Amino acid sequence: MCGIAGILCPEQLPGMGREELTSLLAAMRDSMTHRGPDGNGLKIAGQGRIGLAHLRLAIVDLSESAAQPMSNEDGRVIVTYNGEIYNHADLRLELEAAGHRFRSDHSDTEVIVHGFEQWGIEGLLERLDGMFAFAIWDEKLKKLTLARDRVGIKPVYFTRAGGHFRFASEIKAILSDPAFPREIEPAAVNHYLSYMIAPAPLTMFRDIYKLPPGHFMEVDAAARMRAKRYWNAVPGQAINQDAVNGMNDTEKEKFYVDGIRQRLESAVEKRMISDVPFGAFLSGGIDSSANVALMSKYLDNPVNTFTVGFKDHPHLNEMDYAKRAAKLFNTNHHEVLIDETDMTGYLDDLVHHQDEPIADWVCIPLYFVSKLAKEAGVTVVQVGEGSDEQFAGYKNYIQHLQLGRYFWKPYTRMVPGGSGAPSPTFPSPPPGATGPSNAPPISFCARRGTRNCSGRRPTPIGMCSRNRWSAQAPSPAITTAPT
Repeated sequence: MCGIAGILCPEQLPGMGREELTSLLAAMRDSMTHRGPDGNGLKIAGQGRIGLAHLRLAIVDLSESAAQPMSNEDGRVIVTYNGEIYNHADLRLELEAAGHRFRSDHSDTEVIVHGFEQWGIEGLLERLDGMFAFAIWDEKLKKLTLARDRVGIKPVYFTRAGGHFRFASEIKAILSDPAFPREIEPAAVNHYLSYMIAPAPLTMFRDIYKLPPGHFMEVDAAARMRAKRYWNAVPGQAINQDAVNGMNDTEKEKFYVDGIRQRLESAVEKRMISDVPFGAFLSGGIDSSANVALMSKYLDNPVNTFTVGFKDHPHLNEMDYAKRAAKLFNTNHHEVLIDETDMTGYLDDLVHHQDEPIADWVCIPLYFVSKLAKEAGVTVVQVGEGSDEQFAGYKNYIQHLQLGRYFWKPYTRMVPGGSGAPSPTFPSPPPGATGPSNAPPISFCARRGTRNCSGRRPTPIGMCSRNRWSAQAPSPAITTAPT
């Protein structure tokens, strides 16, 4: 993972001065040095009103020509980026055919630079296949654009408290300025106690927000912000049901099994694009074992695998299953055992690195197995994250499906205005309110479980409170574009 950060001084406010801007930006960057051991950079542009910073973990194209922040030939477009673009080689060929000239050998960062020039932000995001959070400054238009990948693998936080717009990969970078206020956001605490996290755009810190997954945000020279969702994981969009109409159960099963296998093979293979050593976390379960099986299919050398276990709670261990999978696929296997002392000794660092709480204790063993991989010289690892959610890997997921089938669906059929009803129409904002007329806001609402208000207090992405527009101006003011 790399680290990104930036500061934009609005044109209506007095400028910081290049020296002060550089100092604040360097402090933001240096608060996240653990994200980028392979290099760092800083660039001031926009007549001294915009600064971008970067910490580098080199994975693709390890040369200095791939260092960041990176600009195009005339310096109009500058990018700081965290992530990996899996289809960068194909996009590079397309851009070269269109006349763009690359300075790096095979940097995926430079594909973002020229892709933004060629296609604009929406055309670029439509084409990118990968995990990313990036910021692009357009010197000609005096506009900053932030973007986050479709499912939010890579984070980006922002604020306009104090007048200046700031963003970073971690909250601690924004808080590196001792003058920045530190207050709890009550709505986020409420959601955390319900959902184990503070859902986007909220964080536990008042006036600090995270860009939701599948969104980009444009910030003009006056620090006015416009956010738009460019991708949505709505059920029914992935497979055309006409493809399975007329099939019997056996044919349908084969269709879905073949489709899942093809997608899984493709996903594993493209995540093996790396100029540094890589491996896999292995628990011995179906998800991580499938990853290792497919990785071994594409590699001539043994896969590096890593497993964590518990000294004082052996009933929780999955190490025997992991050993069986490692033996089956002839991996280069590594193990680490931790106990209560290890856990308590890590808690202070956990709070520092995580910034805001996540009510899942897996982050503790995850740290130690990640440390094991790093000590073995492995920089990139594949994991089985997300498969339990997609394939109902736990009993409570099955229970929720059964509740939906036997209770919720009958309810929506019998009760007018159930979930099958049309989406509600949002009232127009009264004079003095922010937000576009009849446009649903983007922030998360516990009451609706979708894009809506985030509680009584307005957030920067959407002003709705219980489906009522609030005349109170948020900090900062932002409008949302229809998707």
